[in-house]
Amino acid sequence: MSQPEPEPWLEEDDDMHDNNVGDLEAYCEQEDMDREIPFNRVFASNSDEDGPEEEVDEDGLTAKEANAFKVANGRDPSIPFFHDVSLADQAVVDGGEGFVLGPRPSSHRAVTQRRYGIKAGLRFRTLLEFKMWIKEFSVKHHRPYKVVHSNNKIRYTVKCTEDRCPWIVRARPCKLGSEWYIVSCCATHLCDGKNIYEPMVKNDHRQLTSEFIAYRLSNSIKSLPIMPIKSVMELVYTLFHYRVKYGKVWKAKQAAFKMLYGDWEEAYNRLPRLLGAMAHTNPGMVHVVEPFGQRKRTYKGATVRIFGRAFWAFERCIQAFQHCRPVISVDGTFLTGQFKGTMLVAISCDANSRLLPLAFSLVLAENNDNWAWFMGLLRSKVILPQREVCVISDRHQGILNAVEVDIPGHARLHHRWCMRHFCANFFRACRNKELTDLLQESCKAYSDRRFSNLINALLASRDLSEGGMNS
Repeated sequence: MSQPEPEPWLEEDDDMHDNNVGDLEAYCEQEDMDREIPFNRVFASNSDEDGPEEEVDEDGLTAKEANAFKVANGRDPSIPFFHDVSLADQAVVDGGEGFVLGPRPSSHRAVTQRRYGIKAGLRFRTLLEFKMWIKEFSVKHHRPYKVVHSNNKIRYTVKCTEDRCPWIVRARPCKLGSEWYIVSCCATHLCDGKNIYEPMVKNDHRQLTSEFIAYRLSNSIKSLPIMPIKSVMELVYTLFHYRVKYGKVWKAKQAAFKMLYGDWEEAYNRLPRLLGAMAHTNPGMVHVVEPFGQRKRTYKGATVRIFGRAFWAFERCIQAFQHCRPVISVDGTFLTGQFKGTMLVAISCDANSRLLPLAFSLVLAENNDNWAWFMGLLRSKVILPQREVCVISDRHQGILNAVEVDIPGHARLHHRWCMRHFCANFFRACRNKELTDLLQESCKAYSDRRFSNLINALLASRDLSEGGMNS
């Protein structure tokens, strides 16, 4: 089976197949992330009134944000997501019970207070910080504005959306450096204050954009990357008292991921360095990255080779498998990101029926070549040469062909069908749940006598079913 055409974004340097951690700097071109820094706590440097009113924790969250995070997600944000192992021992094999695994705080001033602390002379490190600061100010006090002048090198001016209102803020860059400062302003609103007294009259704000939400909630999203969109919507409502549409929050979360971790192209370009860093902190880890044939292209002025596939396995898991049952389950699952592909996974289970991940691989598609490559590395890097192992899988021909490959010096593999796939195919053919349940019970039988009884009951039920249909 021919391999599909690779995407042009999967690129690495010429010697990316070299698996020596010490040579990573030589073969992996590391580009700095071409993006703005994430929105950290931004305060005007000379402001007495608009300084922080609450302390910020090590994750960059205020007490109010931390409380809103806990209400929306039901977990403590101080525990990093990848350090939370409270449910790690609950993953079990089939048949058991499984668990699926800003600026300053937005405290509102009294509505009778017309001046909110904006004044000439306030300094900001960048124009981006000034934009986020003024947006936070506008959203928090329910006072939308419009941009009058926008020039990254000369000036940036915002004005109240009401033409008769004199509220206006003018900012310019400093002569030296990248700092910006407020040149002049009229911080008094003389327009109708309806939105201040009734903030829920409108569930939208022109400054509450997906970009602003991404910057404002980037620390919360970093604490819990799998936070559901509805939880992010609840965070926005708790902090700003606006009900934002699902689509806007979805775009905000994608923008936050890009600010925090880079875009999809950058992620694949960093894959060899990422695996090298993982191997550096996990001695004995096995990782292999291969290009797509001999194809090359020019990327940012350098000649690079196109990413083909990657394999990795942790030494702790390899050592643990020596004390587990000689049974491995393999399967592939499609990737749902911007660039499609397939992840191949091999797992085992210990004496307590807890899952043990053994090896992972990123490939373009499930085919004979990729399965042979994955199974070959699995046998040579994870399984001891003298150990005979049973491989459980579905009926993919690539797996069946790979199991039959004879590797000199290594014991042969045995293959059995996956019960879940087998029963699903059986049900798809007969559409009879009672027969499918009998088949599943027979697959779980641990004695010849029980197996024979279940199979006889299955055949008898089948005959009765067929007889009823014929009559």
